[in-house]
Amino acid sequence: MALLWEGAPEVEPNTTTAGDCLELLRILGAGLGDSDVRRMMAAPFVGTGLEGSIQGEGGFTVYGFCTVEMGGSSRAVVAVGPANRAYAIVVLADELCCDEKADLAFSMTWEAL
Repeated sequence: MALLWEGAPEVEPNTTTAGDCLELLRILGAGLGDSDVRRMMAAPFVGTGLEGSIQGEGGFTVYGFCTVEMGGSSRAVVAVGPANRAYAIVVLADELCCDEKADLAFSMTWEAL
């Protein structure tokens, strides 16, 4: 959250690491047996350029989260495929020229799988 008014308190920047995202995905993966967890974490690409392009592709169901913040973006998902094999994918990007670059990086990682 940006505190951009005169006299606002100074706060240290919040930096998310790949390890932070992977730990959240580990917790998510452990909870996928719960229908409420699946419901809350379904459709992680809503509002991004990836919306509608990944979910269901290749028999995969995708759960996770995406963020778009000032100058940065993240994509962190658990993709559950045939035979319940799961993959964790994390893409972190900052100092982007546009939000679409994070979507492109995720798409390239997805295609590599």
